[in-house]
Amino acid sequence: METFEPDFFASLKATQQAMVYCAQSCQGHIHSKVSKVTEMSLAQADRRDQKRELTYITKGDLCPD
Repeated sequence: METFEPDFFASLKATQQAMVYCAQSCQGHIHSKVSKVTEMSLAQADRRDQKRELTYITKGDLCPD
């Protein structure tokens, strides 16, 4: 019958905990990047809308000649 050393199991547990921590850390980092990209996209859409509205006001029916 083989016996296993306690250090071997401790090493496996530490490795597993490190892998779980890395996975959670990476997931948070990816979510943060996606949030920033979404925020930038919304800001660009707002600028396009503002530009479109300004063009409509200056060249459209709201500005009499």
